[in-house]
Amino acid sequence: MDTARQVIRWSIPGWILILAITCLEMVTLLAQGHSLQSIATRTSLHELSTAAVALVITAGIPLGFILYQVYYSTYGKVLLFHLVNRDRGAEILGSLPEHVQMKLMIGDVPADLEKMYEEVAFFIMPNPLRRLELRFRNKAGRARYERKVQANWDVVRFWLNYLCIRHDAAPIKQEVTNLADIYHGIGATRTALFAACIVHFVYNIGLTSNSWFLSAQSIFALIAPYLAALWLFRALERTRTHALDSLQSMLQHAFICFFSRKKELDSPTLIAGNEKSAA
Repeated sequence: MDTARQVIRWSIPGWILILAITCLEMVTLLAQGHSLQSIATRTSLHELSTAAVALVITAGIPLGFILYQVYYSTYGKVLLFHLVNRDRGAEILGSLPEHVQMKLMIGDVPADLEKMYEEVAFFIMPNPLRRLELRFRNKAGRARYERKVQANWDVVRFWLNYLCIRHDAAPIKQEVTNLADIYHGIGATRTALFAACIVHFVYNIGLTSNSWFLSAQSIFALIAPYLAALWLFRALERTRTHALDSLQSMLQHAFICFFSRKKELDSPTLIAGNEKSAA
């Protein structure tokens, strides 16, 4: 395991959480009519020592690690309201030619490639949400979907490792790893942004004595940070989708290239020609 790579992956969501909470609160105070100078004075930012800054930066690593665990604990699971993640393995395997799919089968049991979810679009979201179809919204359906997501991705990972061992495809695996890091890193960052919004809301509504609903300015000051957070969330979603599409496209082309070529090498005509040349 690349330790430096893992530290970076874990630290970024933690730093995003700290930065997002700070920025959300600053937007609220600016919307209330405070100046940057008064904000710095009120929050004692100008009094932070070098040691305090270093402590905050260092705290990003364990915070990021915790956020990654939260993110991974929900990945591939059926969430509230029967929302699900994309079945990445099924999308890759289902896009391959039939003869390639047959070569990727492990044993006699075909992969479960049935599409079990429906897409639900919301105007505030850049991409549709995915929700289990009505007939799968039961205990057996949820268990099947979670099982197939893991199983299909395990098949993809197995054959990717096979290509690396038998066909020197290490550059492909490295590129897939980099794209997967981006994909999951953005997913954990999205979790950090959501957590920052929750912390900001609880602090301003539950732990302060401000009367938020007495004026239009107060209402705007409460809502404004979340409008900025929504814009950032949409940007993260687009980038995450692009990373996943690139990852899937690379794996699709790799499997088609290697296993279609393997079909040609195993064809009777080519084998007979090689035997004749050898004779």
